[in-house]
Amino acid sequence: MLNNYEVEVMPSADNDMQLIYEYIANELESVDSADNTIDAIQNTIISLTKVPKRGMIYPNEPWKSKELRMIFANNYTIFYYVFDKDLIVKVIKVAYSGMDFEEILKKLD
Repeated sequence: MLNNYEVEVMPSADNDMQLIYEYIANELESVDSADNTIDAIQNTIISLTKVPKRGMIYPNEPWKSKELRMIFANNYTIFYYVFDKDLIVKVIKVAYSGMDFEEILKKLD
C-alpha cells in the first residue's frame, strides 16, 4: 500500500497565492477567475499527497541537484521539494509561469 505524503505550504508560497488572488481579483477585476485560479493551484498542491514526484525536476543548478520539483496549475508554476524519509512535500513558491524562474529562485536561497 502506498503512503500518502503530508504537504506543507511554506509561508512564502502561501503569500504568493494571496498576492495572485489579489492581483486577479483587484487588478483584473475578476473574483471568479481569482477563485478558480487559487482552486486549481490548491488542488494541484493537494494532489501531491498521492504522487509527489510527478512534477519534473527543475533543470538548472544548483536546484537540479537539490531535486527541486515543479508542477503546473493553469498559468502558474508550483515549486516544491519531496522528502521521502519523512513523507513530506514542502511547497516553497508559486509563480506566474511567464516569470524569470532563475531570479525568483535566487531570492529564496
